[in-house]
Amino acid sequence: MSRNWAQEACAEHEARYKAAIVASTWGHLAPKPRHKYKGHIVFAKGVYSGENNGVVIDWTFGDLVGGPWFYDDVHDFVSKIVEKKPDGAIYRFDGTYMKCKNGAFRFSGKVLRHRISRKP
Repeated sequence: MSRNWAQEACAEHEARYKAAIVASTWGHLAPKPRHKYKGHIVFAKGVYSGENNGVVIDWTFGDLVGGPWFYDDVHDFVSKIVEKKPDGAIYRFDGTYMKCKNGAFRFSGKVLRHRISRKP
């Protein structure tokens, strides 16, 4: 398999360009660095775990309104949580979310499983 030298040479420049476009378009939605947002996430893991990695149903974190950074962070967080959880369940995370200056993120809090009644 041959390598695409031109694509590799331009990859870093293109990544910086894409990041600048995202920031200029969605920057007003970016979480404030090192600010703790208190809130919750409701998410589910389906019965066919091989086909999903968690579905976010609802969330709220104070005055945070979302944006591409939070979207990526919350989905990464939920995906890691549901890997270890049983299939066919709904969960709720209560705690805080913080975006670090280096781009990393931190969720701190508790994840509880909601009871689902299977009775008609």
